[in-house]
Amino acid sequence: FPDVDALATAGDDLMVIWVHDRDSTWRDPYSGPAPGRREGLRLTLDAPTASSWRVEWWDTVKGEVVRTDQVRSDAGRLVLTPPTFERDLAARLVRTP
Repeated sequence: FPDVDALATAGDDLMVIWVHDRDSTWRDPYSGPAPGRREGLRLTLDAPTASSWRVEWWDTVKGEVVRTDQVRSDAGRLVLTPPTFERDLAARLVRTP
């Protein structure tokens, strides 16, 4: 999706991601309808080989977890499939044993 930005910061056991629809601004609630829903997005991140992660997907407006996934890296890559969202979405990834 060329109209979506994904920003992340990572440590050894914790990653945080923010996914933002470029068509969305802080004025959306005041100036008209929100941009359309984004679905089918796939994110690929570098991660330690053979590591497992708990992924909490957060609704940034409500401050609630909307879905939790358990994923495992393959060949140093972690593939995430965010839930459908409007405007933006955040994720908190915690490495699990």
